[in-house]
Amino acid sequence: MNEKKLNHLGIDVGKKKCRVALKDNRGKILDEFFFGNNSQGILELIKRTHNHGTKKCNAVLESTGNMWMRIHDTLEANGIDTILANTYKTKIIAQAKIKSDKLDARILSDLLRSGLISESYVPVKEFREKRSLVRHRIALSRTKTKLANKIHAILDKYEYRTELTDIFGKSGANWLKSLSVSPIDKIILNTTLSSIESIDNQIEIVSKEIAKYAWKDSQDVKILLSMTGIDIFSAMLISTEIVDIKRFATPWKLVSYAGLGTIYKRVIWKNKNR
Repeated sequence: MNEKKLNHLGIDVGKKKCRVALKDNRGKILDEFFFGNNSQGILELIKRTHNHGTKKCNAVLESTGNMWMRIHDTLEANGIDTILANTYKTKIIAQAKIKSDKLDARILSDLLRSGLISESYVPVKEFREKRSLVRHRIALSRTKTKLANKIHAILDKYEYRTELTDIFGKSGANWLKSLSVSPIDKIILNTTLSSIESIDNQIEIVSKEIAKYAWKDSQDVKILLSMTGIDIFSAMLISTEIVDIKRFATPWKLVSYAGLGTIYKRVIWKNKNR
């Protein structure tokens, strides 16, 4: 690609409205405007970008929640090479090079033009969707844990104990409903139990979908399933979060990405001091 014919698109992403700055390779502003963060707004962005001659264009946008995904995918589909900026690292670079940690559209365009964007890895759409499904399963489990803690708090309040191994199973639910508690606590207990039952059904539905994807997935999932202690959910979690292990230059970077750096250091330290 001829850099002299390359325009640079910096996009400051917002939930409803985004600001864009289009600059040429010398840093001259060719266009600057707002567009709606919706399908129509993004198509208007592409049309307006293409209006500046036949020059090639690349783009950068911030990794702001999930608000960047539709913009990123649409730009890529329309032939605009688009990268996702790692907000934290790019701010550090901006502060060092431009003396500003504000990542507005103009600064993003300048950083892109200078090759100073710290890029975030963007999996293909298929992996992002599977990752969303796995993360939804995690969110449901966390919600269930919070509700379960409410039940345990009521049991502690009345000093109720049981030998049942699963108080949220069928027998456990019947036992919980039979307990003598105050009218208010009875309402809290029954409605919380009802919510847990509903979430259990949702978890079952999502888990079945995850299992379908797991058996259709890559060789990586099959290898993970062959390891002791790794079930279908764990295999899909690891696979969808890592996606491509080659993107990690060293094992340490993978460990750090997984948030296991402290544990890893302790294991290494113990092995050295045996």
